[in-house]
Amino acid sequence: MTTKAIQHLDLTRLRVEEDFGFQKLTIAEVDKLPLADSKPGYTLGLKTAVEAFRQAYGKFDDALKASATVPAAKVAAEMDAQRDESWRAMREYVKATMAYPVFDIAQTAAEVYDLFKKYGDLATLPQTEETGRLHNLLQDLSAIDSGRMTAANFTTPFEHLRQCEKDYLVAAGERAAQEGAVEVGIIKQSRIAADAACRTLTDMVNALAIVNGAEPYKPFVEPVNAHIDRMKAVLAARRTKAKNSPNPSPKGKGREDKQYAEELARLKAMIAEYELSSHLTPGIVQFTGLAAGKDATRAYQVYLSDQPADLFWLTVKDGKLKDTEFKIQPGQPGGLETEKIK
Repeated sequence: MTTKAIQHLDLTRLRVEEDFGFQKLTIAEVDKLPLADSKPGYTLGLKTAVEAFRQAYGKFDDALKASATVPAAKVAAEMDAQRDESWRAMREYVKATMAYPVFDIAQTAAEVYDLFKKYGDLATLPQTEETGRLHNLLQDLSAIDSGRMTAANFTTPFEHLRQCEKDYLVAAGERAAQEGAVEVGIIKQSRIAADAACRTLTDMVNALAIVNGAEPYKPFVEPVNAHIDRMKAVLAARRTKAKNSPNPSPKGKGREDKQYAEELARLKAMIAEYELSSHLTPGIVQFTGLAAGKDATRAYQVYLSDQPADLFWLTVKDGKLKDTEFKIQPGQPGGLETEKIK
């Protein structure tokens, strides 16, 4: 009888969360192996390999949980609350000043309040989106004549808001650095160990199936192969998206001019946050320079630096980058229009 072997899956091709998810599914199947000496196919080596995999997976899980909380996260949250309060205070002060009896001051207040309305209720937004909009608001306020701002007594609250934003950015940068240290260190090491333990187990099961026959291991092998098929489909879809993505024209090479500078700055911050939330190594996500769609449909083509051929698209939702799937790839007939912005 032909032995049914566990398929090979290159775990290093998976993103961290995909690798962890696959291992979690595999852990759920190990009790189907013959782990008692009274069962056909049992060996002490198999039981030891299962326990080693469980321990390595547990450390991988612990490392991912540890990355979610770092000391600087509390400081960043406090700085975010302070800039929210400063933004609210200035907005309310400006709104009240619109009723000031001196026409020039009331007119300045109305102009400034229109800017606050333009960018919406910043205090309710996710931190990344709030940072982008507040940056634009501060730029617009800076463009108003300083004499008019001083006459309306807006200079002090404006400078306070600007300082609160600077304080938040410093705290957010420290938070990212601490989270990045966790990502690069503990998660990478624990993932490598868990991957090795998973491969040791599957290799042992395949070897035992040759020696003892496939039947004792079939309840484990078949569902694990089904999980592997699904992960291979994910990787294949990613390669297909890369193949179907339009190649930028040499003549259309973009430049980081004023038109896109602010968008690129926001994108850089969102990519950093995406890496952290996806448990990816900081700096591994690279932007190709190709964007698609407008406003709510805006999407960006990226790749992982260790997988440059696997291009994929991220779209913005609630101020954060999210993985997205397109029925028709951007740049293809019927798909979103693309443009080179970098």
